[in-house]
Amino acid sequence: MSTAITSRTPSLQAAGVAPPTEAEKDRFAKGLPSQFASLPREQQEYLRRAELRLVDFYAAYEGTIKTRAIVAADIRKSVHSSADVWREARQVENDAQYLARYYQLYRNEALTAGLDATEGERGHIGTGQIGESMMRNGGLYGPNR
Repeated sequence: MSTAITSRTPSLQAAGVAPPTEAEKDRFAKGLPSQFASLPREQQEYLRRAELRLVDFYAAYEGTIKTRAIVAADIRKSVHSSADVWREARQVENDAQYLARYYQLYRNEALTAGLDATEGERGHIGTGQIGESMMRNGGLYGPNR
């Protein structure tokens, strides 16, 4: 089994193509460390970059709701057979890299969730009310500082 198939399991699932079995993934994962050192430098670097692309993808895909739905919809729209999987999987990985499309969606969704959580922690006091309160009371440190 190749690393391309292993790293694209979510794309395979969204496209309706059967992903590798757990036994296949386990065999691949167990064999890779012993084989890695004997691989040519170019192939080692390829695998390192593939792992980084996979990490970027999982951050955007697993940590979100809206972004995950957009990724899945894009895959369904673009993948019509198993022959399309590799091309679309690479495009999804590219779109999840820093400052690319899915990364931007993920970042915006995460920031919105963070702001919503902050608003909830702050109670029902809005930022405008906090600013007005600070101005009335002399800023952060009080009127004498």
